[in-house]
Amino acid sequence: MSDEVNVPGEISFDDDIMDADFHPSQSTRQCIVASDIQGNVFLHSVDETPGVNRMLWSNQAHSESCRCSRFSKTGAAVFCGSSDLSVSAIDVASGNLMGRMANAHNSAVNCILPYDENVMISGDDDGCIKAWDTRSGQCALELAEHEDFIADMMLGPDGDTLLTASGDGCLGVFSLRKQKLLAMSDNMEDELLSLAVMKGGRKLVAGTQEGLIGIFSWDDWGDFTDRLPGHPQSVDTIVPLSSDIIATGSSDGLIRVVSILPNRLLGVLGEHSDFPIERLCVSPDGQWVASCSHDATVKFWEADVEDDGQAEGDEADAMSDSDSDDDQGQGSGKQKKKHKAGKQSMQASQQMHSQKQTSDFFKDL
Repeated sequence: MSDEVNVPGEISFDDDIMDADFHPSQSTRQCIVASDIQGNVFLHSVDETPGVNRMLWSNQAHSESCRCSRFSKTGAAVFCGSSDLSVSAIDVASGNLMGRMANAHNSAVNCILPYDENVMISGDDDGCIKAWDTRSGQCALELAEHEDFIADMMLGPDGDTLLTASGDGCLGVFSLRKQKLLAMSDNMEDELLSLAVMKGGRKLVAGTQEGLIGIFSWDDWGDFTDRLPGHPQSVDTIVPLSSDIIATGSSDGLIRVVSILPNRLLGVLGEHSDFPIERLCVSPDGQWVASCSHDATVKFWEADVEDDGQAEGDEADAMSDSDSDDDQGQGSGKQKKKHKAGKQSMQASQQMHSQKQTSDFFKDL
């Protein structure tokens, strides 16, 4: 780790925090949005000076838990998803609700991914994925390839490839413009919970329920090409700190720093006692990592870490020490899945727009 730098003090809330996200702009004072189990969304300004963190606004946007809250690409809006089946958009400047799509899904909305300033993508507990035009409130695309909850979503480096991690044990790879599934991984026999693109877009890492970090090679989506055991509990959130170093948040309350290829544990960045880490995010200047947990806090940590070649602790011994970047080598056998997918495959729902309309919609973005 580098020399200690000043980080903001923690922000305390009345209820468990489900998600947090830094404002994407570096030109304004740093802000962070957080949402809680009661459906509230909060915006705070943050500063490394003690006691300067200040709440700018709050909005009870949902009647049940607000599981996800993410800034739009420019930071002008906050996109939210909730257990009450709805998705919403909040104006950052005023804190007022810009729009709300009630009954947007048939089950709880578990994750949100901003596509651009006016489009958000949502995933629910049944495995259904939808794209929403917040200007019209209309669903522009619906994908129903997964059989269990959508735990995480991200865009590939090309801005078109949608990558999805699901409780059904599969990684989904979709083209948004072509509106189709490009690839579905083998069943990993373990819930996939978190994703991060690494190594300049050549690798995708996935955190699992059993604590394994699996590594996919880009365009080779059938199975992991490498595996990193070592986390004693689930890897619920992953954030890249560099092209080959990640921070992981686990249900044991620890935030670990891990090197990818070579695979080793570099240390522990922080902790939330025994409370599970719900979300990690990095400030746009790359200086801070924020974490939120069921201890009703958002905490901040120094993000500047270095790989000095020395692994730390007993957990490091359990991690695969694969120093080669060999895409041909296969890792150890798959782990047993903790929860079998008990839900039936969803039938493809009718599009709210025609195939041509949806294609033109994403083509023009």
